[in-house]
Amino acid sequence: MTEEEVRMFALNNGVNATPIGTPLRVLDPSELPASVRAFVNDDGTYKGDNTPEAEDPRHESSKGEEDADPEAVRKQPMDTLEDVEKKEVEIEEGPKKGKLPDDFPGHSALAGNGITTYAQLRKAGDVTSLTGIGPATAEKIAAALGEE
Repeated sequence: MTEEEVRMFALNNGVNATPIGTPLRVLDPSELPASVRAFVNDDGTYKGDNTPEAEDPRHESSKGEEDADPEAVRKQPMDTLEDVEKKEVEIEEGPKKGKLPDDFPGHSALAGNGITTYAQLRKAGDVTSLTGIGPATAEKIAAALGEE
């Protein structure tokens, strides 16, 4: 294991270790399992990784691309709930999911009948039986669902 892998294991498992960017020091190495403890000296410092290259599948030659810079990852904007809902609607594989978009055909009439999601719309069946939905709007709804 690399020094950073030991540190991340310790921190993720509640074992006191020095923060990222400083030399590794584990406060109580006995809290580490034997598989990780093998890389730490008795004083809690990093011992090093002397695993032969052929035995270590994580060796540099087999790692592939380097991990993203943690600072850059932290600074990336997170999706809002609205973004996630829009992405759910935009998924083209299988039936559409999530809330009906505001520009969906007959949106206000559907909402007036308590239908606000694709699942509710599919469950409703013949939409011409709903108040405010005629044959022309029903055709537009079917087209929007991909059920022409």
